[in-house]
Amino acid sequence: MPSPFLLLALPALLALFVPFFPRKAFGPFAAIALLAAGGLLLPIVAAGEDLFFDTAWIPQLGMDFALRITPFSAWFGFLIFTIGSGIILYASTYFAQNPRLKTILPCLLLFTSAMLGVIWSDNFLLLFLFWEATSLLSFLLVGFHHEKEDTRAKAAQALLVTFFGGAALLVGFVLLTLETGATALSGLQAVELSNSPLATAAVVLIILGTATKSAQFPFHFWLPNAMAGPTPVSAFLHSATMVKAGVFLLASLAPVLSAHPVWTPTLATIGLLTVAVSVIRGLREQDMKGLLACTTLAALGFLTLLAGIGTPAALKAFVIFLTAHALYKAPLFLSAGNLEKAFGSRQLPDLRGAIAHLPWTGAIIVVSLASLLGLPPFPGFLGKEYLLAAAWESSPWLAVATALAAAGALCVGLRLLLPLLLKRPEQAPPLKKVPAALSLATTLPALAVVLSLIAYPWVNKSLWAEAATSLSGKTVSGFYFWAGWNPALGLGLGALALSIAATALLVRRRSKTVEKSFFEEVYDTLVRALLLIAKGVSRLLEKGTLNTHLAIMLAAIGIVAAISLRVTEWPNLTANLSDQYNIFLALAPALAISTIVAARAQTPLTILVSLGIVGLLISFIYLWFSAPDLALTQLLAETLILFLMAGVLFKARHKARKVTGKIWRATFAASAGLLVTILILKSMALEWDHPVSDFYLAESKPSAFGANVVNVILVDFRALDTLGEIVVLAIAALGANAALGAARSRAPLPGLTASSWMSAGLPLVIALLVPTALWFFWRGHNAPGGGFIAALLVAASIGLGLLGNSPALTPRRMRNLSRALLIGGLAIALLSALLPLSQGLPFFTGLWFHSGDFHLGTPVLFDLGVFLTVIGFTMNYLRHFHISRS
Repeated sequence: MPSPFLLLALPALLALFVPFFPRKAFGPFAAIALLAAGGLLLPIVAAGEDLFFDTAWIPQLGMDFALRITPFSAWFGFLIFTIGSGIILYASTYFAQNPRLKTILPCLLLFTSAMLGVIWSDNFLLLFLFWEATSLLSFLLVGFHHEKEDTRAKAAQALLVTFFGGAALLVGFVLLTLETGATALSGLQAVELSNSPLATAAVVLIILGTATKSAQFPFHFWLPNAMAGPTPVSAFLHSATMVKAGVFLLASLAPVLSAHPVWTPTLATIGLLTVAVSVIRGLREQDMKGLLACTTLAALGFLTLLAGIGTPAALKAFVIFLTAHALYKAPLFLSAGNLEKAFGSRQLPDLRGAIAHLPWTGAIIVVSLASLLGLPPFPGFLGKEYLLAAAWESSPWLAVATALAAAGALCVGLRLLLPLLLKRPEQAPPLKKVPAALSLATTLPALAVVLSLIAYPWVNKSLWAEAATSLSGKTVSGFYFWAGWNPALGLGLGALALSIAATALLVRRRSKTVEKSFFEEVYDTLVRALLLIAKGVSRLLEKGTLNTHLAIMLAAIGIVAAISLRVTEWPNLTANLSDQYNIFLALAPALAISTIVAARAQTPLTILVSLGIVGLLISFIYLWFSAPDLALTQLLAETLILFLMAGVLFKARHKARKVTGKIWRATFAASAGLLVTILILKSMALEWDHPVSDFYLAESKPSAFGANVVNVILVDFRALDTLGEIVVLAIAALGANAALGAARSRAPLPGLTASSWMSAGLPLVIALLVPTALWFFWRGHNAPGGGFIAALLVAASIGLGLLGNSPALTPRRMRNLSRALLIGGLAIALLSALLPLSQGLPFFTGLWFHSGDFHLGTPVLFDLGVFLTVIGFTMNYLRHFHISRS
């Protein structure tokens, strides 16, 4: 059996290779890899047994990296892989001429891994992390055309709504754990949920979280608005990812939570209401993608209804309905993209005659819409019949309401089909050619429908039946197109007849404009109120100069720090001075001189240099106390800060000005210095039980195979902290881009000429710095050095290259390289953290190769990620201050 972890990680690993493939080659490669991974899941489905993967991650929080693949979740994973392969193939052609192709493909692949994480996670907290990852990645995907304000607003709407639901879901999980003691889905199997207030609150919050994710009433408005995203994103979002996460979790929890009195009435109500509002909007919608979004809303409403009923018959119907919807919805969305390419529009009146003029795409649309309308022998027929049968078993009145809702949904489907069948006007503009690769990618999900019908006996008994047995907990022999004359068949025929009659009455009726729903207006009002409050707070805090802002910020920090002093405990504190205090007395004059110079300086550059002297003094102190790593880091950081700040000051063209407010500045500085001094004295007086440094010194060599304790701490013992720090660097790089705008070569300032000494000497210095940096990196685990120090050396060489006007360091080239370094560095660092999981070891555990005294392991790989990320950050910043020279 394949490892669940490797299957989960496969799409994310594929995302790492996107930058290294030619634009046209990666799509087919990734599609084949995803199809192969999907094929590996079919034996798991057929075996009818669960597959587990569990390794310790953060046991203090009760969080293990626990995966459980049931036959049902394996079948769902197969759908994700199969449809995802078609989406990747489609997107690689759809965006072939778009410069951001290599941005959207990794996002789609990471989106795939995140969705697999949702359906395979057993631990509640792990599931929540993947749950939020799908929301974040969908925000990036829906907002792909971020240059459009409307697109940004709708992507933000989807993110805010689903993040709000994610917070509710997390609290619901916590309350469920407190109530039942279970921290995983598998742990709920033997639990009988009580009717206590705690259990009720957990059920309500879980329903709230899943309702926002699957766009259920009253949060339904965000899903049609998410059609602002490109076609491949919409196809994946609606068919097999994101919106299916909520209904999947509801179905997974239904065997336990459906016994609670709140569960079934609430979910049945919001499910049917969601279908109703989707029909109302669908009968007004003119955009093909918007109409398909309404049919998705209706399908999600029915799935929510089935999860709410929660009986074995309902969960059996859930499996086939979910399967049918995924298999017909993906080709329909991709076909919409083909029609937009050919017709230049997605509006229904402009798509008349589409099926006749694009026979291949037209055939796919007809097959998919036949399944959507529930016509035999397509899977959609099975989904509709078993839906009505489950509703009838629960309540005849509920079945009648479900049939009426189904009639409305079918009416929306017919409204989509009819214009495509009509004759195209003669005066219509000529059609554009649809690339063959788009047609092929559109065919893949539709082909799955055909293959399932051809191999129906095996698919029915070995796949669908096993998946349904796994979810419902009751043995299922299969799904059958004919189950005799029964109420479900009658209700289905009645719904179809009613939908045809309604369509005939409405076909000549002019469509009304789609307007915002009441709940979307509520959302807009809340967002506007939040922005008004934020602007009011900003206006309050942003009055005055930058010095005032800094003073307010530092004063707040100082007050919090002063509170922690606990003045009442002062008499009990005694501070012991270090035996090495003479070094501080010796350096005090230099420190005082640099401080006075900084205080009296008239230009920012003078202040910067004088404060840099303080950094040099600190480096000397580190050397005095035998800490060469810290001394190197401090020295190189001071040098790099000079580069970074000098670029800003050089471009700003500051003029000398008279400094005012010296008295309050001196008072503020003295107070801050006194506070820090007292804090240090207090920390020195405290008695620490078993200093943590003793552990690091004792375990560095035997446990992490490194003699350089400082670097071992950074890349092994506290690697998670370092990972957070380099993520912050990447975020800071994004912030620099937003704040500084587009990077470009600037016009030279008057009198700026290159020195011959500089032109001749800088290449030599750079040629020495780069190999020295690599040497520092390699020796860092056992001697002073490491990824961070090495990166600072390389960053200094980049700054020198800019200073020397190196022709290789153009803004465009630096932008592309910095992006690759940031993404590559973070990916390598994360890979080194995840690799131990494949061996059943906790997150960030070192994996080592030993040969005598030579040790090579994943901490070195992590250090490489730190090295690349720091270089990427500095390059991303420095490129904004490229200097053109005359």
